[in-house]
Amino acid sequence: MVRATFNSQSFQRPLNLFRVDLPQIWLAGMNMRRASVRLANLQGASLQGANLQGAYLIGANLQGAKLFYTNLQEAHLTRANLQGTDLRGANLQGADLGFANLQRADLLFANFQGAKLQAANLQGAYLIGANLRGANLYNAFLQGADLQGGTDLQGADLSKANLTGANLATASNLTQDQVNTACVGENTNLPILPEGLTRSLRLCHYPPPFPPH
Repeated sequence: MVRATFNSQSFQRPLNLFRVDLPQIWLAGMNMRRASVRLANLQGASLQGANLQGAYLIGANLQGAKLFYTNLQEAHLTRANLQGTDLRGANLQGADLGFANLQRADLLFANFQGAKLQAANLQGAYLIGANLRGANLYNAFLQGADLQGGTDLQGADLSKANLTGANLATASNLTQDQVNTACVGENTNLPILPEGLTRSLRLCHYPPPFPPH
C-alpha cells in the first residue's frame, strides 16, 4: 500500500489531483473538500473518514476503495467507477452519481438523501438501511440489489429503475406508485403493502439502456 508522506496542511486549496495515478494510496481522514480528482486512478485507495464534500470525482476510478464514513456531500461522481467500494455509513447527501458504477458496492446505512443516481449501476449492491429519501434513481440498474433493513425510499424516483431480482422485503416508505413506475419482475421481492394497495407487478416492456461500465 502506498502511504502519503505529505502534510495535509501544506496542500494548496482546493487540492488538484486531476488524472493522477495513485492506486492504493492512504488518504484516510484527510481534508479534500472541493478537491479536483477528475479522471484520477485511486483504485483500492484508503479514504475512510476523509472530507470530500463538494469534490469533483467525475470519471475517477475508485474501484475497491475504502470510503466508509467519508463525507461526500454534494460531491460530483458522474461516471465514476465505484465498483466494490466500501461506502458504509458514508454521507452522499445531494451527491451526483449519474451513470456511476456502484456494482456490488457496500452501501450499508449510507446516506443518499436527494442524491442523483439516474442510470447508475447498482447491480448486486448492498443498500441495507440506506437513506434514499428523495433520491433520483431514474433508469438505475438495481438487479439483485439488497434494499432490506428499513432502506428508506420515501419520495425516491424509481421511474424505469430495473428492480429485477432486487430484495425490498423490509424496505420502508415504498408506495404503489413507485412500484408501478419501476421495472419489476416475478423475482422482485417486494414488501407486504398496506391494505388498500395492490401488489400487482407492472413489467417493463421497453428495452433497458445498456448498464454503465
